[in-house]
Amino acid sequence: MGEEGKIIEFESARQTLLFWNMDDYPIPVDTTDDLGAVSSNMFEALHLMGFLGYMRMQVYSEQPNSEDWLNAEMSYAPKCKSYSAAVYEFPDIALYIIRLTTSMGPGPLNVALIAKPNGELRRVLQCLKSRNHDVLLIDSPPSCPPLFSVESLLEHARLLDGAKPRFKALLPNYMYVDDIDEEYLDIKEDLSKTVDFTERIPTVRGDRTAVFWDAEDYPFPLCSTPDEIYHSIASALVERGSSDKITIWAYLDDDKKGSWRDALLGGNKEWASRIYFLPGGDNSSRRDRMLNDIYLWVRDSSPRWNKRSHEASLVIFSDQFNDDSYYTHMLQKLSKRGYNLLLVTPTQDIKEPESPEWPGLLIDEGSYYLIRGTMGEEGKIIDFESGRLTLLFWNMDDYPIPVGTSDDLGAVSSNMFEALHQMGFRGYMRMQVYSEQQRESYDKDWWMKSLISYVPKCKSLTTLSLFARKSYSADFYKLPDITLDIISLTSSVGPGPSNVALIAKPNGELLRVLRCLKSRGHDVLVIDTPPCCPDPLFSVESLLEHARLLDGAKPRFKALLSDYMYLDDIDEKDVEIQEDLSKTVDFSERIPTVKGIRTAVFWDAVDCPFPLSSSPDEIYHSISSALVERGSSDKITIWAYLDDDDKKVSLGGNKEWASRIHFLPGGDSRRNRMLNDIYLWVRDSPRSNRRSCDTNLLIFSDQFHDDAYFTDVLQQLSKKVYRLLLVTPTQDINEPASPAWPGLLIDEGAYCFRGT
Repeated sequence: MGEEGKIIEFESARQTLLFWNMDDYPIPVDTTDDLGAVSSNMFEALHLMGFLGYMRMQVYSEQPNSEDWLNAEMSYAPKCKSYSAAVYEFPDIALYIIRLTTSMGPGPLNVALIAKPNGELRRVLQCLKSRNHDVLLIDSPPSCPPLFSVESLLEHARLLDGAKPRFKALLPNYMYVDDIDEEYLDIKEDLSKTVDFTERIPTVRGDRTAVFWDAEDYPFPLCSTPDEIYHSIASALVERGSSDKITIWAYLDDDKKGSWRDALLGGNKEWASRIYFLPGGDNSSRRDRMLNDIYLWVRDSSPRWNKRSHEASLVIFSDQFNDDSYYTHMLQKLSKRGYNLLLVTPTQDIKEPESPEWPGLLIDEGSYYLIRGTMGEEGKIIDFESGRLTLLFWNMDDYPIPVGTSDDLGAVSSNMFEALHQMGFRGYMRMQVYSEQQRESYDKDWWMKSLISYVPKCKSLTTLSLFARKSYSADFYKLPDITLDIISLTSSVGPGPSNVALIAKPNGELLRVLRCLKSRGHDVLVIDTPPCCPDPLFSVESLLEHARLLDGAKPRFKALLSDYMYLDDIDEKDVEIQEDLSKTVDFSERIPTVKGIRTAVFWDAVDCPFPLSSSPDEIYHSISSALVERGSSDKITIWAYLDDDDKKVSLGGNKEWASRIHFLPGGDSRRNRMLNDIYLWVRDSPRSNRRSCDTNLLIFSDQFHDDAYFTDVLQQLSKKVYRLLLVTPTQDINEPASPAWPGLLIDEGAYCFRGT
């Protein structure tokens, strides 16, 4: 342990991250265009103090002049292979220190800071020190001569315990015992102590939920104890599908006085539940501390997988995040790292914490998920970047090929790719040009093949430096249903979700499918002009003007990612979705995971009506019993499609019956919706690389057997290792109340697809 100003012997070969806040210590005069000498002095001083590993310098301003806070304003690389340096404008240096030290390793790093640390920044440095980082602070008093000489840097540098380090060889080699992957560390929990992030948080493995609650924005019931508050929140979250391993951090304004607050903000707890009350200060301070603690929680949560994990859910109750681009972006980055992130903002329930519906109504009315998307507003321009594959679907029935370009789409497609590039879509691009108006005489070979293949020459895209000659392709198809092909194509490419861009006038079903894909992690862009728009759609300017993400925001490129690797770009067979039998599975998000032998039933309840006097549970058990008697698995899920005007069965979200039968609206377009949902089911179901007859797919409908296109699409499923049974109506269809129902219907109306 060091003493203030005492010189101690020190050696470290770990990587050193040097953070320089140029608001506190401005760039010296006459060095604005050349930081080589100044940075060399800094690295020389660190070397003399015993920091011998690779060094990386980050120069910051916390007072950006605009919202362009993520751009590197200047980049300096002094001539030395052992270090690098860059200059950034950033609103919060504390958060970035947490993020950067978390993403690098293995094991703890050294952190050196040239700044005048405020209370929150100093707290963050102490938190990192408790996690085995060596932390050095360089800060001079106001009367001190210039800081940037080697002598001045050595004089004013202190470790957090107050000691002044100087190099002396202490280690036989450069290996540290604690330079290990922290997923192997188990931190025991002590429920009598407040977890305030001053040290690594207790280890919770498997399904878990972390709640960060701004108790000033969302006051708690004054008459409730901490245990009662915890159980109210936990019960509401579990009822809505959360894990029952829940930890809650509640942030109070510590400047407000009162015996209730003083008792909650003490050290040891007098209650047993996992709810911890922490000081936060005013609105701005609480937001900063909450976000820093969230990233410390991310750092400490084990293990840090290289794949997307739906085990960890993060719920934030605050009114401080949803209207600021910087904080919004920081939350979105957590969503990209594999956390189910739910943000709850105030509703009328905020004023009634004593209500018996609290906090359920608050969650139901004020929450929304961040799923790799953006919290954009209609027409608002947002920063965007993606290096994934982009699939561009162009419906030429809605937007015909421009006159004079039918034999050469080079210029038009170049404009499309140029516009997507300017919007931030930076990966390989593939364009599918469609017509949904098929010929009167259907020819399977005709619509299945590429009629025209366009590969525009990249010479027209010379301004796009990231594009190589083979960076995109385009094909022309005629298909009766673009929605189904979008599902099929996005399911077959990977790894992970791809981007979907659509030039079309999306109808209700197409829009529903796009939302389903968005909920599964795809970035979805729709380009659609209003009828009164005078400008042609196919110029770059018009495409940029009329393109919207599904939340209404207009994306524009800005470098947001350190590279083009997403942590959620993995095979989804490793992701398990828990089932909640109280909710209707309507394919708006990934369906629950059912592994092993299973049967999925898609039932057109208009073609094949159910017994009117039977309850949903009775209908389910009649169908499942008949299927099991005929050799089916007993793991059966049924989706029944009704006319939208049918009010006999609830088409809402929550179910009042226990069986796995889900009633969905279908209307006149039941066939299209059923087929789209079938392909979504195929997408979400665990897959196999070999033929497996343990998965049965049954379709009860009169809409498929006499149409060549839909018949062929079903045969494609049969080729994908599913045992497919199609049931069409017989005389039994008129007697659903018969004791032989639905057995006779299956026996007389069913036939298998053989995949030919």
